Amino acid sequence: MNMLAELVAVDAIKQDILARARTQDRQGDTPLAGPADGFTRISNIWTVIRGPLAFSESYTMSGGKDVLRGGRYLDRHECGADGWRLKQRRHVEDWFTGLDIPTPDLAIAGAALFAPRGGTGGQDPAALLHALGHARAALSPEQGKTMSETISPKDVETLIARDALHRLVVTYCRAIDRGDSEMLASIFHCDAVIIAGVYNGPAQNFAREVPAIVQAGLEMCFHSVANEWFEIDGDHAVGECYVVAFNRSRDATAPQESMVAGRYVDRFERRDGLWKISERVFVEDWRSVRPASPPPPRQDGCEYGAFGRIDPVYRFWPVDQ
Repeated sequence: MNMLAELVAVDAIKQDILARARTQDRQGDTPLAGPADGFTRISNIWTVIRGPLAFSESYTMSGGKDVLRGGRYLDRHECGADGWRLKQRRHVEDWFTGLDIPTPDLAIAGAALFAPRGGTGGQDPAALLHALGHARAALSPEQGKTMSETISPKDVETLIARDALHRLVVTYCRAIDRGDSEMLASIFHCDAVIIAGVYNGPAQNFAREVPAIVQAGLEMCFHSVANEWFEIDGDHAVGECYVVAFNRSRDATAPQESMVAGRYVDRFERRDGLWKISERVFVEDWRSVRPASPPPPRQDGCEYGAFGRIDPVYRFWPVDQ
């Protein structure tokens, strides 16, 4: 499979993952959410292709007005006559917290301040948008053209670079969340620097020291990234992505949980054909800290996240990655 075909496959798998989340929410099947409160946020989608098989890890945040939970989907996909399809899904539970968010009475807001409420099935406002999208698709001037007619070699090079930068962003999250120093070091150039607040200095030292610090002070951590923006100029690129991080302290008497939102502002360089991070700055936008919610009892047959190689992703992921 050439690189362009692989990128097309990765995008098809991503769209299938997102479509399944949307269907789940609109059918009211989101775990721990009420029938009209389904909300599943998918991020950090990392996919590797192995011939007719593919393996993906996706971070999830789901729930409703009373609860919020974080976890991951470990999916196996197969390519058949009808394209790429999900064949096996494992859900890994990483964290859970209670919420106390009042529901506003939108009926009295008036037209000037009205915002639609989500629902299930045809009651969800997005159903109309999707119907209009299908209706307009027939008018597209690109209809019927092959990919070679609509994409240039420069576009292909940009797509390949964006995919490489995306993989660096999600690899950082997995490495921190699993406490994997070797993986963390692999995404930084040898002379890279990082400003992270908890550590400011050479990125290779950060990779060696911070995972141990994280594991000593936290029961778990979870970094969900979105809003990825990259600007590429030859062998150099800059990027900004939004991150929401959740963690729970190891304090035995009064554990706390915190949710931190901010942005990673990055500078990337391609050296010897390989993209890595040369500079990373974490910009904090807001933080919420409160006593930790009691976790629900663990259930037989469920998989749970962990630091280190006991986490389910290491048994699932292809060994050459």
